[in-house]
Parts: sequence; structure tokens; C-alpha cells
Amino acid sequence: MKRNLYLIVITLFLVASCTQQKKETIVKTEETVEEPFKYWAWYGAGSNVADSIHKKQFKKYADNGIDAVLIDTRADAEYLSKITPLAIEEGLEVHAWMFTMNRPGDTTALKHPDWYMVSRSGKSCFDDRPYVDYYQWLSPSHPDAREHIWGLLENLAKVEGVSSIHLDYIRYPDVYLPVGLLPKYNLVQNEELPDFDFDYSDAAVEKFKKLYGRNIKEVEVP
Repeated sequence: MKRNLYLIVITLFLVASCTQQKKETIVKTEETVEEPFKYWAWYGAGSNVADSIHKKQFKKYADNGIDAVLIDTRADAEYLSKITPLAIEEGLEVHAWMFTMNRPGDTTALKHPDWYMVSRSGKSCFDDRPYVDYYQWLSPSHPDAREHIWGLLENLAKVEGVSSIHLDYIRYPDVYLPVGLLPKYNLVQNEELPDFDFDYSDAAVEKFKKLYGRNIKEVEVP
């Protein structure tokens, strides 16, 4: 009898203890405060737009509940430094956005044709662009091309009031397109086509050879 009573007391103690822990867990969960959700807008106004137009647009964003703007900077720090204060005046956070490896019309890069990616068929993005005219890709294997991109990033980061920098096109050109886009370019891509297989620039070929001891241009199935 005493043993049964002892077991009952132990059981009640365990139940009470678990219940108390559950209550504490619930209380802690209820006390957790999440950061408020923020609404962003992408902003791509041209560099020749008047300040009054920027201000009007930023005010419109702020009045309609937008918290932050993601500005297409074209990696132009001067342009970014001009319009950042206009957005901040309206209470908006400012975040910079830029093309990274894809650098169409980059006036500095265009002085260096060897900076660009080359397809397996030997076509350089410098003057023969895959798919669309704005596909003009720099080679990440070329040290000077990389330094150029780092310089662009550094200048954007130095603009007062900018909260972050967002990088787009951190990749190679598409070796395969989504199937829905293939008819647009009159293409069939059942294998890696030489015109869209990158990077075979001199810098990339030399880097591959240094790392793996082989000339990628001579491999049967590169």
C-alpha cells in the first residue's frame, strides 16, 4: 500500500513539473517579439532625372507604406550619392543594387577586351553577346576584372547613408535557358551548345591549367 502511495506521489510530482515547464515555455513564446516586416520598392530611375522627380517618387513610396528603396545604381557612386539623401529625407532606407559580372556598357571594362568571358566556340562577350544585347560578361578569372568590380563595390559602400549593397548577375551566362524562352530565340538546347558554354577566355584557360594541369580547350567533353 505504501509503495503504491509513493508511486502516486511521484507521478503527481512529475505531472506538475511538466505542466510548470509547459507554462514557462508558453510564457517565453508569448514574450518573443519579432522585428516588424518591412516593405521595399525597387527604384530604377534614370541618371538624368531631375531631383524633383526623385523626391516626388520617394514621397509617394513613403506615403504608401514603403520602408526601403533598392536603387539601381549602375555601379555609379556619384549618382547614388546624389539621390540617397533625397530618399532619406522621406524616411526611407537606402540599399544599392548593381550588375556584377554582367557589365554592359562599362566604360572602363570596354578598354580591356581581355577582361571578358569567351564561349567554347571562341566568341567573346566583348563584341558577341549571347542571347541579348546587354549580356556582356567579365571573367572572374581575370584579376584586373575582379579588381575593377571590387573598386565599384567599394565606392558604392562609401556613400553616406547606404545600408547595404545587393549584387545581381553573380554567375556565368546561361548555358541553358528555361524551356519557355527557347522559342523566343529559335533554339533547341538538349546539350551544352558551344556558343553558350563559358568561360574559355585566356585568363580562365590558364587558371584551369594551373589548378588541374590540363588545357580545358583540348578536353573531349569540357
